[in-house]
Amino acid sequence: MVHRVLLVGFGLGGRIFHAPFIASEPGLELAAIVTNNSERRNQATQEYPNVSLFADFAQGLVAAPGLGIDTCVISTAVHVHVEQVLQALAAGLHVVIDKPVAPSADEVRVLEVAARSAGRLVVPYQNRRFDGDFRTLQTLIAQGGAGPLGHVARFESRFEKWRPEVAKGSWKESGEPGTSLLHDLGSHLVDQALVLFGAVDSIYSVGQRVRPDSTNHDSLALTLVHQSGVVSQLWMSMLAADFGPRFRVLGSQGAYVSYGLDVQEDQLRSDGLRPSPEGEWGAYPASMWGSVGTTDDHKVMPTLNGDMRLFWSEFVGALDNGTPPPVSLADTLRTHTVIDAAIVSAETKSVIHL
Repeated sequence: MVHRVLLVGFGLGGRIFHAPFIASEPGLELAAIVTNNSERRNQATQEYPNVSLFADFAQGLVAAPGLGIDTCVISTAVHVHVEQVLQALAAGLHVVIDKPVAPSADEVRVLEVAARSAGRLVVPYQNRRFDGDFRTLQTLIAQGGAGPLGHVARFESRFEKWRPEVAKGSWKESGEPGTSLLHDLGSHLVDQALVLFGAVDSIYSVGQRVRPDSTNHDSLALTLVHQSGVVSQLWMSMLAADFGPRFRVLGSQGAYVSYGLDVQEDQLRSDGLRPSPEGEWGAYPASMWGSVGTTDDHKVMPTLNGDMRLFWSEFVGALDNGTPPPVSLADTLRTHTVIDAAIVSAETKSVIHL
């Protein structure tokens, strides 16, 4: 069965992180796009000439049954996410929803109840689980104490950008609920830490506002103490003129260190490539491979290919076969619970215990 998709939003998320993957997945078909931006409508027409276009979400939902649409992918501003997911569920559609899913954990709980009542899937789009360096790190950690890392004690992770000017007019820097640096870059960092090391006992965060007119933190450091005993230290910044390691993982036998972000976004944006089973999709150049070992004895660790196509194939499997979706609302609830606590920690300068 091929599931026909209504894509809501055709900005960076819709155009780069959703449409090319939907179009490349055999179990999905991009049937319609919602955008009220004339430039983006022109882009959509050029790139997907057979797709129906709608100016607003309500029009797309009305037309969905006639177009055989059963799935909605939402890539819009966070303040409308909850309302749009509820409307899509009421229309009988399955939903993929961009992160941050909602401004708070309480609103994620609302979506959990609604999805259960509707008997439909709501799947958060945590695409960074399918980055090549993260996939590589998972294979190392899965080897346990017998592997080259031994028992992991400390996990360091960074997501940094250099944007010395506040993006005027961007909802991501508006200061509204759900637009914090923790919701933006932190959603990825916290999700990955929880996937690797499980539930958290305590949280401490320190944020800084440096850029003129910034309403959000420009940088933030977050420490998580996991129930497993692992300590995760997560750094996120919009004001990093020099980037630290993407990952630095310290274990009883050795360390894993890697630099640079996954290549798939650049392949889509700069190189104009499209996801394909052929060629070198998601392949890291050797210059970006990480290393494993100790200061005195380390070796290059080839990075597995990044492959966000896996999110979509697993999503189709969940629709067709009832297998677990690639990401669940329960996962996102845990992430948002940590984010909510981290916001309180940064404001009160205190350790928050969960």
